[in-house]
Amino acid sequence: MKKDNANITLNINYTTYGNVNVTLPDGYTEDNISSIFIKWARGTITFDDQTWFEFDAENDEWETDFKYPDSIDWELTDNPIQNLKSHE
Repeated sequence: MKKDNANITLNINYTTYGNVNVTLPDGYTEDNISSIFIKWARGTITFDDQTWFEFDAENDEWETDFKYPDSIDWELTDNPIQNLKSHE
C-alpha cells in the first residue's frame, strides 16, 4: 500500500573560509575588541567603549566547495515542498 506524500525540510550546510586584513583605527588594539559582525561582506568591529568601525570583508579568494555539502539532515514539515519531481 502506497503512503501519502510526506513533506520534509532539508538542512544543507556548506563551509566557506577566507582571510580579510583589517587595520584598526588609531588608538585601538585587538584587546579593545568587544565583538565582530559580518554580513554580505560588510563588517563591523565594536570596541569595549561601544564605538564601532566598519570594514569591507569582500575577498576574491574565498574558498568554497558547493559540489558536496558538509552535512545534510532533515525534518518533517507541514509545508509542501515546491518544484520537486518524484523519481518513481
